[in-house]
Amino acid sequence: MKIKMFLFVFAVCIAALRVNGFAEDQAATPAPSGAGNAATVTPVTPVQSAITEQTNTPQASPDSNIIRKKSYEFNEPSDAVSKKEAEKLELKRIKAAKKAAEKLEKEKKKAEKLEAERLKVERKKQIAAAPQAASATYEQQAKTATRVRSMNQTSGRIARYMAEAKEYYVAGDLKKAQESADKAFKADPNNKDTIIFRNKIAALIIRMAEVKKDFSEQCYYRGAYFYKSGNILDALLFMEKSLKLNPQSEKAKTLRDTINEANEKMISNMGKDDGKKLGNAINSFVKEDYSKSTKIFRKLQAYYPEVTDFLAVALSHEGDESNKARSMEYVSEAADNIKHERYSKAQENLYLALEMDRENIDAMVLYEQVRPELDMFSSVVTGAYHSGQTPTEFNIEQNPNMDKNPVAR
Repeated sequence: MKIKMFLFVFAVCIAALRVNGFAEDQAATPAPSGAGNAATVTPVTPVQSAITEQTNTPQASPDSNIIRKKSYEFNEPSDAVSKKEAEKLELKRIKAAKKAAEKLEKEKKKAEKLEAERLKVERKKQIAAAPQAASATYEQQAKTATRVRSMNQTSGRIARYMAEAKEYYVAGDLKKAQESADKAFKADPNNKDTIIFRNKIAALIIRMAEVKKDFSEQCYYRGAYFYKSGNILDALLFMEKSLKLNPQSEKAKTLRDTINEANEKMISNMGKDDGKKLGNAINSFVKEDYSKSTKIFRKLQAYYPEVTDFLAVALSHEGDESNKARSMEYVSEAADNIKHERYSKAQENLYLALEMDRENIDAMVLYEQVRPELDMFSSVVTGAYHSGQTPTEFNIEQNPNMDKNPVAR
């Protein structure tokens, strides 16, 4: 407001100064020369001057330019006022911008203060929750370590059980192999190797049960033939083989008991010592110790002619012991080759074993373990053991032309 008053007073003073200057210029201007060269100048009043200006056409003169110039200069105060107003408005704009910047700065500081307070509160919460977080982290780490340790222990147990299962599998003890494989499966039911090997053992057990039952039937039928032919020793030998392969065979048990009753009657007819010798000779023959049984039969035959048939049967098996020993050596070699997964070589060993002893049950059973690996048919083993078709129902009348001892010696 003061500035406005100052500017107004300043403009009035300038205007007054210009008016005074204009008056002084008018007074100093000489009067125009008239007719007759008058010596004196009649003063002209302002009214007369105005009338004269209205009636007469004014002449252009330097003084008129001065008057216009002064009149133009008289408008300068209004321009100064506009300039001052512009400066005032600029000052207002600058002041408003400064205030807006100060307000923005205050809001920014306020936001920073609020953020600092929030972070402080958050930090306090973190410090307060740090023990719980540390405890949770420790528990998680402990659980992870326990899980890893358990997995390592489980892997170790699985490896141990699987190694045991494979050893039993190669040895032909499928029952123990299955037990070890079951333990490995319980340790980790999702282990693919365990599942595959366990199923392999289960399938082989089923197959071996069928094979053993088939071999047991063959042994029974051969024993029944020998018994019908009067060869009691061979009949007893094959009944024992039949029961070894299938202990549940009732007909084999019945025929074995019948043969034992006949032998007990013969033993009881001899003296105490000689009867005991005869019993030892029969047991040695059943255990396939033919040399020992032959020696005892020779001694008893001199006093008991009924032992002559026993001696003849024992002599017919004299060359079997060396063949059986050699056959078992091939079986051992085959087992070692199976252990190292050399199945073709194991197959060759088993062929040789069956050539040396076509009644070697161990070789037949082991071959059934090799056969799935080679994808061969069980007829190969059956043909090695007994040529021709094996009947499911057998009696002597169906085979009247069967040889007394069809096994090649």
